[in-house]
Amino acid sequence: MKALKEYNEFCEKTLFPALEECEDRRKSIMSKRHSLLLLVLILIVAQVIVILLGYIPLWTIFIAMFVVPFIFGFAYNRFFRDEDLEADVQDIVIKESIKFLFLKPSFDERLSVPYNYFADSQIFLQLPENYEGKNLTKGTFGKYPTLFSEIDCGYTENAGGKETWHTIFSGIFAIVAFEKKLDANIVVIPSELEKELYLIGKHIQKHNFYRGQSVPFDDDKEFMKHYVAYSDQPMESVKLISAEIRNLLLNFKQKMGIEVSLSIIGNKINFAFGAGSLLSLNLKDSILDFEQIKSIYLCFSCIELVLMDISKRYIIKAGTDWSI
Repeated sequence: MKALKEYNEFCEKTLFPALEECEDRRKSIMSKRHSLLLLVLILIVAQVIVILLGYIPLWTIFIAMFVVPFIFGFAYNRFFRDEDLEADVQDIVIKESIKFLFLKPSFDERLSVPYNYFADSQIFLQLPENYEGKNLTKGTFGKYPTLFSEIDCGYTENAGGKETWHTIFSGIFAIVAFEKKLDANIVVIPSELEKELYLIGKHIQKHNFYRGQSVPFDDDKEFMKHYVAYSDQPMESVKLISAEIRNLLLNFKQKMGIEVSLSIIGNKINFAFGAGSLLSLNLKDSILDFEQIKSIYLCFSCIELVLMDISKRYIIKAGTDWSI
């Protein structure tokens, strides 16, 4: 995989020029918002002055307290937002980045990782009612056949006649294929199961017996605070998910704000990058800032580091039959 310095140079030479139109849209939005805020402040000051001079009664300020926020909110939502900006930036970042990171990638922005691969990962045992995604990419990452896309899925729960939507997963889902299966099937997920990547804790606990036995990382209490692991071969999984991999998962979550879960099922290793893996733009800052768009690179650096660590202890050859 290309080094971070190389990716930074790629951003400067290729990605940022492709994002300039989006940056102009961001600047336009912020300029309009500043103008609106200035107008509201002028109106407030003008009304206070007029009241102090006795031209209008004091009670009018109470009417303004109700009317002005309504007008402000309507104008803000109608004229001072660009609902497509974040999605447009994300699409450009992904499309340009995969050309840089992958060897001869094939890309279809309309498709996603097939549902059966998502279900077979065993990361999400509550399967979704609605499953959709985009930016499906198939290619060679390093030497391994890799498939990934954005995924957004969830289900509706009816409680007391009221329907509530639950997000099961929203993020980047990636699969790497090997020639042969490894020595154990294992699933590693964050222990804070109530967060957006997963279902409410009681639902997951109800289904966890499908995953196998709990993996005893007893010597790594910090990891066990934040992650749980299940496997059909618990002792083998302790060796498979090494201290280096455990530290990597913790660092991505605690220092980079990206929640990572993974599973090794048969001859595939599945990665689910949740909170933080997709762009979350701060419109106050320039889009042409590496810190704003680095998440996609960090996700694939995580995949590479996991593969490198496993390959130190296991002979893993690239898969040869990868069909979607």
